[in-house]
Amino acid sequence: MIILDKNITKDQERMRDLMESILDVKDRIQGLEIDLDNYKNNLLDLMKKNNTYEIESYTAKANIIEFNRESLDKDKTIDAINKVNKGLKEKVDISGLINRSNVCFVLVKEL
Repeated sequence: MIILDKNITKDQERMRDLMESILDVKDRIQGLEIDLDNYKNNLLDLMKKNNTYEIESYTAKANIIEFNRESLDKDKTIDAINKVNKGLKEKVDISGLINRSNVCFVLVKEL
């Protein structure tokens, strides 16, 4: 049970109300983001199923964006640097530190 100070000012009460309102809006935004992701995934699946990589409506344009992303694996990189610094390794094979991942998403823009 939360016990609140009964001697709060009107401004303090207003601040508490605003904090609650902010949390409510954050919850609603999270729900909308989930809905948006579902709509985008459904559109992406349907576009792929129909071999469509670009489509326009009266109000919007959708494109499938695909590319390969390369990034360093943080833990492997730190481990390799520490081994070099301790003299346990003379050189680092960068190719062993790189993560490769395919990225595919649908981009929808308003016309």
